[in-house]
Order: sequence, then structure tokens, then C-alpha cells
Amino acid sequence: MRKITFLAIMVFVSLVGSQAFAMSGTYKVGTTQGADYASLSAAVAAINAATIQGDIILEITSDITEAANFGLAKDLGVYKITIRPDADENRTVTFTQTTGNTGPWGHFVIGCATENLNTALSDVTVVATNNITFDGYAVGGTTRRLKFETPELAMTGSAPINILGGSSNITIKNCIINNQSSGTGPMGIYIVQFKGTTLDVSPNNVLIENNVISSRNQTVSGYGIRCNRSGTATTRITGLQIKNNLITASGTGIEVYYCNGVTITNNEIKVQKGTTTGSGIGVWLRGTTGDMYVTANKFTELVSVQTGTGTYATQGILTGATSTNPFNVHIYNNTFSGINRSVAGPANLNQSYIADIGYGTTNIYNNTFYLPALTLPTQNGAYNAISFTTANYKANVKNNIFISDEDAKSILISKAITTGVVNNNIYFLRAGNTNARVVDTYATLVDYQTANPTLDINSKSVNVFFEDAATGDLRLAGTSVWNADLHVPALSEVTTDMFGNARVGTTFAGAHQPDMTTNLENGLVNGNRVVRTESGIMVVLSQRSTVELYSLTGKLIDRADVTGVYSKDLSSGAYVIRINGESAKFIR
Repeated sequence: MRKITFLAIMVFVSLVGSQAFAMSGTYKVGTTQGADYASLSAAVAAINAATIQGDIILEITSDITEAANFGLAKDLGVYKITIRPDADENRTVTFTQTTGNTGPWGHFVIGCATENLNTALSDVTVVATNNITFDGYAVGGTTRRLKFETPELAMTGSAPINILGGSSNITIKNCIINNQSSGTGPMGIYIVQFKGTTLDVSPNNVLIENNVISSRNQTVSGYGIRCNRSGTATTRITGLQIKNNLITASGTGIEVYYCNGVTITNNEIKVQKGTTTGSGIGVWLRGTTGDMYVTANKFTELVSVQTGTGTYATQGILTGATSTNPFNVHIYNNTFSGINRSVAGPANLNQSYIADIGYGTTNIYNNTFYLPALTLPTQNGAYNAISFTTANYKANVKNNIFISDEDAKSILISKAITTGVVNNNIYFLRAGNTNARVVDTYATLVDYQTANPTLDINSKSVNVFFEDAATGDLRLAGTSVWNADLHVPALSEVTTDMFGNARVGTTFAGAHQPDMTTNLENGLVNGNRVVRTESGIMVVLSQRSTVELYSLTGKLIDRADVTGVYSKDLSSGAYVIRINGESAKFIR
């Protein structure tokens, strides 16, 4: 394959003037001997100047320091660029520029050339640049090796990677992105719509997957991933997927602004320096249209540790729909934990896992909410699992688990749902009812159901045990794994639990469905679900049935006519279970 050194490129260009040279194949980038380019910015400059005749791979061979920001602006046609480590060894690209660009923010900008970073964005300088992949895995590797980071003194509004304008098919996967800037508004990844004189374009088909993203050093305004717009844009960012990342931010984990739909799934999100000025949001959905899916995420840290002048602090999911800009939100299979306040603010300090439901429809299904005891419960302000803060909301709340250990002020749901369906939820106030409430002003589920006979008809008050609530592991544990009081009808919208296990007709409330299979081929005997428990066997019966248990030698162990659930303690070993005449082998 053909390779061209940076020096050779410069000589060639000086000899032939504007006549472009060709690029395709694999190029080594780094300070190692024999590399084609000494820096990533030099490789990008060559691509901007070249005629692209095939796919390009830039392999990073060493740590690189980039003293000046740079931009890739190239119509690649059908070809693509992949940036990856050359070997299964750590490679770090450090951006050190301390003054902001006049044009687009960011250190490595996709969609604007280096020479235009310090001029105002225009229809000419914004160039759709497609088919770019950052892959932190080396060929054959399974460890994140490629890191993009800034030092503390990086520029205000810094972002290691900025995706601009009409750029599409951009993938950032398996990387470590660490923005340590102490300046205002640092970001890990920045995605920006552009509106010029005639140009009105947005990034589309952006995949951010399996990265470790942090923006959390000193400032309280750090973003993990941020979407924004320029000017009075009308197009919207589309096809955005944020999957399987660990995102840690001082202010906001993910801001989804001016998008048409989004998928946010299987991420772990931590917010570490929330304030009373409104910073401290796990996922912020605003100025958006379409359907927003927030599914199977773990919100494990949402803390307020610094004061400000406002009245809002950490929120897990904050929606900002308006009457002129409604959108639908689908919140399924998430776990919420780690919320806390340890600072006395100047005013009310309101905290919620889901807040500001308004306009459009919000579906909150099969989530698990855990409200721990607060470090400073005497600080004024609400402490809720769900807060309805507008008069115009429509919410369907089904199959969720709400558990609180805070007696001083927690309210699981801030007000009764008047528009939407609420049912089959589990509520429990573990610390007592001195000040805590289940819904609105009701201290017990019975009081709430009595006053609202059409709401939460089949919901229950059940204590629930988790694997490790302190670390955010809200999988069902102990006796809760086999507790039939947690059984609820499966919803057609939620076909799996947060780990991808298929939900059966009778599933569990919350995000986790414990293993309901047995050593049987399909877990069913005569249409009845057979479950191996910690102490023996459990059968969930579809109707009144005759259940018989035998040893493998044919000795009858137990026989019962049962409605509902049959259970029996058994020693380890092999058995035969017979239900209404149909038999199967069962191993305990």
C-alpha cells in the first residue's frame, strides 16, 4: 500500500501547486521512527489536501501532544477514515491549546478545516465530513487503548472531539476521553448543528459506544456529551445513539438539545459536583422532537456538593418539553441510586431522579428507584423519585419499584397522576413515615389508593432487597428474587430486562428480572412456569393444578392441589415434577 511522509507531501505540493496527491491505505502516526506523520494534526492536514482514492487507516504509534487545535473538513465520498492504536498498548493524544477558537469550539473538529477554526463559521467553512471512526481497540484487542485528553489549563469550552454541521456516519467507540479543563463548560464530545446564510445542516447517524468519558476536574459546568445548535436552526441532529459508556461529569452527563429522537442505553452515569444553580443532570432532554429512548442505564452518582443561588440541584433525567415543542420520552429498565446532598444551599435544594415532566407523553416502565438517606436532610427542598413540576403533563407509570431509606423528607412521586395510567408499581418507605410520603401527601399506599380509587389499583407495598444499593447495584437479591409479590404482567413495550433477558408473561417489577429458568428445556411444564429457588422449587400456576414431586426412583415426595404458587424446600439433587399429568426432570 502507498505511504507518503509529511515532508514528501510538502515538497510535492510546493512543486505541483494546486495539483492534489492521492491517499489511501494505512498510515502510521506518532513520534516513533519510520512513522508517516509525527502528529494527528499533520495526518489530518494531509487528508484535507489529498485526493482520497480508498479507505484510510491512521494508526497511532505513540503518545502525541497537539499544541494547536485542528480540523478535518473533507468530502470522502464512499470512503472512510479509521483512527486506532497500532498495537494493543496505551496511546494518548493530549490537546494543550489554552485559548478558544474564534469559530467552532473543540480541539479536534470534524467538519471545519484547521485554517478556518479562527474565523466565524460560514456556509463556506462548514464542510460535511462523513464516515469517520475512532476505535480505541487495536486489531484483535479488547482493551481501551486510545485516550484523548486535555490538561487542566485547556481552553474554556474545550472538547477533545467536536462533530459539526452536516457530518454523518461518525463513530466513537472503545476510547477514553478525559477533559480535565478548569475553564468554563468543558465537554467530552460536542455535537453541533449549524445554521448559516443558506446552509442549515445537522450531524446524523452518530454512534458513541463503549467509551469512558469524563469531564469533571474543577469546574461545576462539565458535560460528558453535549448536543447544541448555532443560530436559528431548523434542521435537527438525527440518528444519535449513546450506548454502553461510563460517563462521569461535574455538571451534566448527557445533554440532548435540538435533536429529532435519541437512543441512550446501557450507560452508567455519574454526576459529581451538582450545585443549587441547576447544574447536576444525568440526562437532559430539551428543545427536541420525536421519541427519546432512555433505557437500561445505571444512574449511580447524583450528588450536590456546592452551593449556588438557585433552587434546583441534581436530577437523574430532566425533560424540557414545551407546548410548542412537545416530544415523547420512553424511560425503561433504568436503575436510579446514589442521589445525595451534603451542602446547605441559600434556598430550596430540589432533587429528583426524574423531573419536569411536561407536554408530550412520558412512559416510565420497569425502572428501579432507590432513595438513600441524605447526608444533610435538614436542607430545605424536595427529594423525590419522580417530580411533576408542570401542570401539563401526561405520564404512564407502570411496573416500577420505589424504595426509600430517607424518612425526613422523601416523597416517591410528587403528585398524583391525573393524565395517564399508573399501576402495578411497588412502593416502600423503609425508614418509617414521619415525614416521608408515598405519593403527594399520602403516608401509606392504602391511604393513597383509598383517596384515588382509579390509580395504582394493583400496586403493592413490599420491601425489596438489592445486591448492593450503596454502589448502585439494584439487582434483586435475597428473598426478593423469589418474592411472588413482585410479580407483574409484562408490558409489550418492554420485552427484556436491563440485562437483555427476555421478559416472560409474568415478570418482575423494576429493571431486573431474576433468572426464572430451570434445568428444564424451556422452564415450562404444562404451561406453568417452574423456577429453581435458593431453597428448592417454585411453580407459578396458570390455574388450579395438581402438583406432584417424585424422586428419580419414583418415590412420591409431595402432592398438592394448588392455586397460584406452589413451593417446596428440596435438597440438592434430581427430581421429577408432574403438573396435571405432564412430567419433566428438575435438578436442584
